[in-house]
Amino acid sequence: METEFVRRERAMNEKEPWCVTDEAAMREMLDDEDFRAAFAGAMRLLGTIFLLRPIHGEALEAVQALEVMDLRADWPFGTEDQLDQAQGLLRAGANEDLYKRDLEFMRLFRGTGNRKAAPYGSVYMDHDRVLFGWTWNALRDWMRSNGVTTLYQEREPEDQIGRMMLLAAELSDSRPDLLPEFLGDHFLPWADHFLELFQADTQSFTYTGAAVLARLTLDDVAHLLAVQPARRRFF
Repeated sequence: METEFVRRERAMNEKEPWCVTDEAAMREMLDDEDFRAAFAGAMRLLGTIFLLRPIHGEALEAVQALEVMDLRADWPFGTEDQLDQAQGLLRAGANEDLYKRDLEFMRLFRGTGNRKAAPYGSVYMDHDRVLFGWTWNALRDWMRSNGVTTLYQEREPEDQIGRMMLLAAELSDSRPDLLPEFLGDHFLPWADHFLELFQADTQSFTYTGAAVLARLTLDDVAHLLAVQPARRRFF
């Protein structure tokens, strides 16, 4: 159940609520085990890259997996042109110095330098541009009411971009009935806005390629599930 605070802020800041435009198409996709597994795998790879420092073993393995993957053949979402763009960037990133990539991660995700894209949803959708704003509260309310927990030890708000991707993977695996609402009400309203800013700001081919791949994946999945995200004010 949403708190009175969340209901008040939603009423003031939401232009249009999320919806599903084709219930039959949504159900068909959610019943497709191959689709759910593909989306979970994509979100798990990308979420690991956007959450963990590149010197962390899991993040290093995720980046290396994308660098050697034939995206046209093996990535289940997006068009060939989009995948070719991501492929070129990720393979160029294979030549980057790991230490410099780690410094870039710290700038982009931990705020150790100037950045244009904070990786937290509430920063964009709360009028005070703060962490733990009303959309973070709405996410926490939703998680509690649906018995959704997170397993991550990283000390980051739940609406951190990498954590949101990993949560999407968990829901796709075990609670697909919750996936459309999670995407439409909590993740997609701000994800592309962040990724566009992030893509323009990062100086790493690896993170640019990962942002391109994330954007095309989320856009394709929203289309397949017929999910129209909530439209909110950005600050």
